[in-house]
Amino acid sequence: MKKKSDSYKISGFTIVETLLSLLCVSLLMGIAVPDCLDYFKRTNGLSCSNNIKNIQAAKDAWIKEYPETPIIPQESDLVLFLKMPIPTCPHGGNYLHMLDCNQVTTCSFNGTPNYEPNNATPLEENGFHDMAIPK
Repeated sequence: MKKKSDSYKISGFTIVETLLSLLCVSLLMGIAVPDCLDYFKRTNGLSCSNNIKNIQAAKDAWIKEYPETPIIPQESDLVLFLKMPIPTCPHGGNYLHMLDCNQVTTCSFNGTPNYEPNNATPLEENGFHDMAIPK
């Protein structure tokens, strides 16, 4: 005859197995989380520099389209050339000099890009948003 304790044997993980699996998961998280945070910073920097490049291109197109008008367009004029709403900085900064065609658009979060009209070099390579370049 079986003992009463044999019929109620419970199977499952021991505390050591549970702690080892928790250790493995925490090690993987310790490796993955900093890389993901760096990735998000780089993509936000690239997004901001691309927004500034698009705003500058819209201002250049507006100047070429309306050379005899005043140098300060309205936001609605730029939206026509951007073909989208006015972009916002993903870092929470403000784009300065956005409507002044005599000055280069800048970001209040990370400063001024080295922008030259009709320059094929991306803004990231010119030192704007240093976090946009992988290290």
